[in-house]
Amino acid sequence: MNLATNPVRNRRFFYLLQSILLVGLLVISSFSGVLFVSFRVKAKSVRSSLADLDRLTTAAQQEKRKYETENDLSSKKLKKSVDLVNTIILKKSFSWVELLSQLENALPDSSFILSLSPKIGEDTKVELTFRVASPNIQELVQLINNLKDLNFHQIKVMSEARDERGQLVSEIYLKYERTV
Repeated sequence: MNLATNPVRNRRFFYLLQSILLVGLLVISSFSGVLFVSFRVKAKSVRSSLADLDRLTTAAQQEKRKYETENDLSSKKLKKSVDLVNTIILKKSFSWVELLSQLENALPDSSFILSLSPKIGEDTKVELTFRVASPNIQELVQLINNLKDLNFHQIKVMSEARDERGQLVSEIYLKYERTV
């Protein structure tokens, strides 16, 4: 035991420990500072990149709206032409031979068609008005039943009259769904 009133302490060890801690603190502080500065620089570059992306997104959206309006205008402008061409194609593709052969098949042997007036309707429908001469009402009823069997629609007898030879002349209206 040291009974001295002022014991001598070895302060070199504490100075060494304090110096090591101070150097460690300086190293850690400088490393933290470098990291802080580098992350600030990266954050700034990310913010500028985001701003650039926002500008590009806005420009792209404006361009998209511009092209959409141009597309809508050209669609409206060309719609009539396209519809006209489609109508012409549908009219050209219609099989008149099939329609006339079905009418011929529906017609009783003693009846005959006097006139035929077709009107091409929307899509694949044809409205047909024709005059037919029949010897009696039974032949006309048979014609109407045959037309129904052949899938003609909305069959209406518009008028009936007798001609000078005694034939029953009837005007018939119907719709025909064509196969495309």
